Amino acid sequence: MPPTPAVVSIAIPIDVPFADIDGIIEAQLAGRTFPEDGSGPVDVTVKRASVAASGERLLISLLVSAKGKSFFSFGSGEATVHIWGHPVLDQAQQKLRLNQVELAVESEAAFGLLGAAARAVMPHLQKALAERTTVDLKPVLGDARKMIGNAISDLQKNDDGVHVTAEIKSLNLADIAFDAKTLRVIAEAAGTINVDITSLPGL
Repeated sequence: MPPTPAVVSIAIPIDVPFADIDGIIEAQLAGRTFPEDGSGPVDVTVKRASVAASGERLLISLLVSAKGKSFFSFGSGEATVHIWGHPVLDQAQQKLRLNQVELAVESEAAFGLLGAAARAVMPHLQKALAERTTVDLKPVLGDARKMIGNAISDLQKNDDGVHVTAEIKSLNLADIAFDAKTLRVIAEAAGTINVDITSLPGL
């Protein structure tokens, strides 16, 4: 029989706990100070970050500290900044980004005497987060490739007159979804599977 096309495409769901996403976001943001050019009357520094589901959006919560730089500013304070955004998969960069970012400050009184000046810095923080708050999902692709590699190892065989070979040509992230605890990434693997039959059982 003439050979038929051997192209195959498989969708693979990969679940990533939000606890793991927390570590990625915190590594990107913790220790950063806004405005980044130091031009504001107050320095607002991110101390901690976490991620959670919030309806159809993701919620990034930041514990920030504010410190005045003026002679007339006194002390410092802390507040929790919440950033809501719709998660969007950037397929070209294989990253998760937030669209339609909204920002609110909880417990503004925690800023104390720096309250008004610190709130003036919030637009800088919101703009920076909207542009740069991303989750690099390439490590997820590495996990998916391992899973597929294990599956291929189980699939490939060369006995009883049947020789099976498989190869993954490409692997990309295609979609995202999430529930209260887990971010689910859908990876699409494309490749080839070849089956050569040289003899049939009993013949």
